[in-house]
Amino acid sequence: MAFVVGGQQYDFDRKLVETVMKKVEPEAIQKHFVELLGKSYPPKQVFAELTARRRATFTTQEAVRVLSRLGFACREVGHRDSGAFAAPPTKPSKVSPERTPDPEDRLTALESGLATVHLAIAQLQKRVETLDAR
Repeated sequence: MAFVVGGQQYDFDRKLVETVMKKVEPEAIQKHFVELLGKSYPPKQVFAELTARRRATFTTQEAVRVLSRLGFACREVGHRDSGAFAAPPTKPSKVSPERTPDPEDRLTALESGLATVHLAIAQLQKRVETLDAR
């Protein structure tokens, strides 16, 4: 399935995600998680592994959007669709916290976000034009 994130196009499927993540240990969950291979991963960890992009260059919401479209259950800690409390399995993490992004990383992330917003606006304009044409 093809995806555009930060103006860059990617094409991968559920099987590729599972293959890539099979050998990767999950990092500590902060707020969002994706259920994958019986484990809970931060969505940004999964997307970064798939794309080799620095995490500062895309948002959690972009990662969640892609992983959800591939059929993975993405949740926020404390929320489930059914209204029940959602929590990832607790497991001590051996991973050190991410470094604080430098100004170049922050600028790249802002540019990526801006490109995503421009794409979303263009898609909305097309939808409005299609509805107006009816």
